[in-house]
Amino acid sequence: MQLNGTSEDDEKEADIWAGNTLIPSGDFESFKKEGDYSEKRVIQFAKSQGISPGIVVGRLQREGMIKYNMLNNLKEKYEMQLYHV
Repeated sequence: MQLNGTSEDDEKEADIWAGNTLIPSGDFESFKKEGDYSEKRVIQFAKSQGISPGIVVGRLQREGMIKYNMLNNLKEKYEMQLYHV
């Protein structure tokens, strides 16, 4: 299925690339092995990586480590308005 010119496979590959670029896989594996996905620990880990906690939450959700309804308060939300000229 195509979404805005990209396929679902393209989206999955982009997610993997972004995840590994923003959070080195070795660091993330060590974090996962700890097994502490509390809000406090996610914030600490994100800070150690120099990234937003929402990025960590998204990756944990995508990899099935936490449910999609967990820690969403750590994600930044943006609202865009498009104007047609």
